Amino acid sequence: MKKLTLLTLAIFFHLDTSLGSDPLFGTCPSKFCGQVKITYPFRIIGQQNKYCGYPGFEVSCENGNIPLVNISGNPYVIEQIWYANQSFQVRNSVFRKVTGSNCWGSIRNLTLEDAVFQFARNYTQIALFLNCPQKNLQEYKHDLLKCGTLALYKNDPKTRVLAGICGEVVYVPFQGDRGSNLTEVLSRGIVLNWTANNCTACVDSGGQCGFDLQTKEPKCFCSDRAHAYHCLPRNKQLGLIIGLVIAGIIILLVALLICWYLKKAKFIRPRSVSRSASLERTSSDIEKGNIYFGVPLFSYMELVEATGNFDHSRELGDGGFGTVYYGLLS
Repeated sequence: MKKLTLLTLAIFFHLDTSLGSDPLFGTCPSKFCGQVKITYPFRIIGQQNKYCGYPGFEVSCENGNIPLVNISGNPYVIEQIWYANQSFQVRNSVFRKVTGSNCWGSIRNLTLEDAVFQFARNYTQIALFLNCPQKNLQEYKHDLLKCGTLALYKNDPKTRVLAGICGEVVYVPFQGDRGSNLTEVLSRGIVLNWTANNCTACVDSGGQCGFDLQTKEPKCFCSDRAHAYHCLPRNKQLGLIIGLVIAGIIILLVALLICWYLKKAKFIRPRSVSRSASLERTSSDIEKGNIYFGVPLFSYMELVEATGNFDHSRELGDGGFGTVYYGLLS
């Protein structure tokens, strides 16, 4: 009985585990950094778990209200995110911090070779010439911005000359119409698309998108378990639950039947052995003749002699154990 109880507990524990909720479900809520909503594939470092975002989409929330994402080694400010069409608007934080006569910090070329981000639409580039000789700055004063930096549109013929004069050239992309004020153009920002699994189907099915750090694959965290793309419809979940319950009941009934059979076999076996021993003992007593519990038992030969070898004329009728004869026993 103890084994049966343990088996029953094991079955219902298995059912409870199968029907329980995924521990990761509900652990990736959306967060806000300033006015920007941050959710999958983005995640805020230190506020959302690693499995809540796609690799390369880490966001740092500067001063609690400025979302920054690292692209090509430069921090870009996220101004808007459109999750439905997987695009977002950013601008280089270097240009955001420029006030008055302050110089720009380190600027790098924006390259999108890792295929995580792509330009959403056509773009143009501005060439920034850094570390130019002081004697050449006066000649190109109309192109001079801050701290000895010259800026020209990439297709300007003068860029070929400056490329051989200045120490470094950096190409900064921008989208939209050209303007005469290149400082304003540089601060506009750009719209990028991203490449990651679309989370719409998962969210619409009641799940939360995440990333499996072991398999390196996107997942949809659902109430029952993690799925590849979306959660199961409720009717399918109900069917799964019913199937598991029925399977558990069948297993339990089979276990009960086996236990009943084993218990019955154990009960019948000693009884059969006892009955066989009793019959053997009784048969032996009849052959020999004896007294059993105060009742005289006669041998077979004595019965033959008393009934005239079981003569038909001595038959009285049929009894519960066969034909009844009469005769004189001494």
